[in-house]
Amino acid sequence: SRPRARDLCEVGLAVECRQRGALLLREVADTLRARVRATDLLVRVAADEFGLLVPRGSVDEALVLAHDLHKAVATSAIGLTCSVGVAAFGDPDDGA
Repeated sequence: SRPRARDLCEVGLAVECRQRGALLLREVADTLRARVRATDLLVRVAADEFGLLVPRGSVDEALVLAHDLHKAVATSAIGLTCSVGVAAFGDPDDGA
């Protein structure tokens, strides 16, 4: 059966790029932006941290997306390391 959608999932991504500058962070943002849906909201939440709000997505979908974003950053020309995490909000059984 298909996983039920949550009200909102959040993917957090911390990039290991301190001391490398704003241009590098812009490249990271472009790499991330190229891989998200039009309905997702990508934001920079701290110096080297990004958050992605994934409305009406399942936890499984958010985990796949988190893995894809992690891989994209690590294998891109900028080749940075990063860590990712996923959180889900809302009850998938509330009938909404």
